[in-house]
Amino acid sequence: MRHPEREAALGLLFALSCASCSAPESCDPSLPSSQRLESEEHRGSLLLSKANEQQTLHFRATLSGLAEGASSAGPSAWQAKLIEASMPLELSLQYESEPFGQDGHTEMPRLTLSSTKQGFEPLKAPPTDGYPAVPIQFGSELFQDCARGSSRCETALDALIERLDGAPFPPVSVTWRATAHAQLGVCTTLNNQARVELEAEAP
Repeated sequence: MRHPEREAALGLLFALSCASCSAPESCDPSLPSSQRLESEEHRGSLLLSKANEQQTLHFRATLSGLAEGASSAGPSAWQAKLIEASMPLELSLQYESEPFGQDGHTEMPRLTLSSTKQGFEPLKAPPTDGYPAVPIQFGSELFQDCARGSSRCETALDALIERLDGAPFPPVSVTWRATAHAQLGVCTTLNNQARVELEAEAP
């Protein structure tokens, strides 16, 4: 036997319990569950001719257009908002004349690569292989110190490239390229305006 009054009461209770499940007004339902952003690529080259010679690349990454006030959603709002952000840096080595190297069987001087960010411990990669076969990959995390609920965040970092070995190796040309990446969680942008930008300053 049906009980209309009981069904109506259950329906009202269900509607009340789901009122808090609706998306916030600032959440655009057309946005995907996560959004991956990428800056324009920067590239350049430098020459390292002798042992212990160093060159420094200066980068500034900016993440902007985020939804403000997300901190009111709770202490984990920022962690859910910014899922991951990094700046991959790729280095390719080449001699100025044949054999050009980076072919897996031509010996080349070893390099070290380290990055520094204000307020964080320096990050240093182990020396490169003496017989490199592929470009060198190095990554640095971005926006680690951004305040929860911020609409704009910046990270400035320096990448130091040092040649370890001198003679008898000739000068080596180092070609570099870098981009900034960020992955955002759902409901983290207003009008889909979030973007990540990268500035680069070479010697």
